Amino acid sequence: SANYKIPENIRHFYLVCEKRDKIENLRKLIGIIDPVRSMIFINRLEEIEAAAEKLQYHKFNCACIHGENVKQDRQKRLSEFTNGNLQFLIATDLASRGLHIDNVTTVFSISISEDPMDYLHRSGRTGRNGNSGLSISLVTEREVPILKKLENKFGIEVTKIRMNKSEILPKYKDGWGTPLLDLKL
Repeated sequence: SANYKIPENIRHFYLVCEKRDKIENLRKLIGIIDPVRSMIFINRLEEIEAAAEKLQYHKFNCACIHGENVKQDRQKRLSEFTNGNLQFLIATDLASRGLHIDNVTTVFSISISEDPMDYLHRSGRTGRNGNSGLSISLVTEREVPILKKLENKFGIEVTKIRMNKSEILPKYKDGWGTPLLDLKL
């Protein structure tokens, strides 16, 4: 498995929460990080649409691409995302395969896939051309073991985080660290 490398300039974090709180937590994380250009991965169609509606309601500049999109819609959204008119692109793993979009600063995973290669592809959307990137997974307690598998498979470290109102704190072996102020990419 060593021949699949995730670039070292990508940092990996995860936040544990209830499934029903994932989008709300995503919204808070986005508020703190305010990424320049971000992809959000969700694999169930009905959840994608619901997430897009919620985020749009809160004035987030986002659109989604998935298997049900008409091709023209998809192209339009992709070009808006590529040229910077769209800050967030919500996508399924399937819809995002083979997309090459530069300058994605942050990848959020709302549904974590059992297939490690999905994580590799998702993470690889960011950190291109030597830029630094962030990959943040929102997981339930039950999904945490999937992350441990990813750490072993790809030789990466996925650091646990928690949030207070305006800060993200990393968890280290000896407790919670100081706020991550440098996540604003």
